[in-house]
Amino acid sequence: MIVGILTTVIGSLILTGLIALFNSRQLYLIVPKLFFDTPLSTPSAKGNVVQLTFYNAGLRPELDVKAVLKATCDYTLIASSKSTLSYTSKTISLPRLARFESITVILLVEGKIFEHSDIESIESRDDVGKVIEKKEQASTPLQHVIALPLVLIFLLVPFGLGTYFGKEMQFSIVDFLYSEFDSLGSSSILVSNFKTEISKLEGYPEGELLKAMKSGSVNTKIARIVKKRESLELDLLITNNSQGFISVDVTGKNSAGDGAGLTLTDRFISDLLVLPGKQEKRTLKFYFPDSPEQKLVMLDYRVGDGKSSVTYSEKLDLESLTGLR
Repeated sequence: MIVGILTTVIGSLILTGLIALFNSRQLYLIVPKLFFDTPLSTPSAKGNVVQLTFYNAGLRPELDVKAVLKATCDYTLIASSKSTLSYTSKTISLPRLARFESITVILLVEGKIFEHSDIESIESRDDVGKVIEKKEQASTPLQHVIALPLVLIFLLVPFGLGTYFGKEMQFSIVDFLYSEFDSLGSSSILVSNFKTEISKLEGYPEGELLKAMKSGSVNTKIARIVKKRESLELDLLITNNSQGFISVDVTGKNSAGDGAGLTLTDRFISDLLVLPGKQEKRTLKFYFPDSPEQKLVMLDYRVGDGKSSVTYSEKLDLESLTGLR
């Protein structure tokens, strides 16, 4: 019982640490190079060229990035590696800096030799950055992930014991972690042992395509079902082992309707071309709250080969599925 409680606490700490790790932000401004000899300025103006590099070492994009320069020099923007970069009133601005993205800007500085202290600040909407001399000084979240396998090895046995002894108080560390991920909208549960009901194949007119589908050389199959917080994802495989191409349309219907940002386009496939001897995979997404009144998904198919078409339906009764909680 004590082991179960301890491993539950350890599990929650690990989960919190991982979430904090992947939400961490690492914004840097790198000042690696100064060029003192430039034809862009006169000797009396003490002109020098400086290269600045914006670097996002975090796992989240940085928005509204701004580097403010001190008014001790006059600055002129010469070039940059990003068209969206702008410079006004001693401020270099970027609307967005993607994760692990580096953007370089070249400035002409006049009035004095440029120093690191001439950078007043580097910040974004959600982070205050640092000024460094080289990229190797930047700390990335991935460096901390190196220690994760060792942590898991040392905690694997206590986790197993915690789940085993936790039965005394009907508590499991695995269930706890599932519930924590689910509360953050990050949980995904693989559904197993599902069954579907396919209607009669109707050919218009009856021809080689209908024969190919009845023999199985042309077929559709739900390969995997994954339940997420408020959605259900169906991986659909379309196989064409016939001699000609086929086009496939699929329309999905669900008893829960639309929600969670999902609409008809998420459960619809239009004019998918599958070449002979090829297989295509598509994912359909359905709104699936925790307690829908009726757990039912219907797929309507139309398969054509340019000469004829075959229509049929496939019903998925989610009440009978295992894996849903």
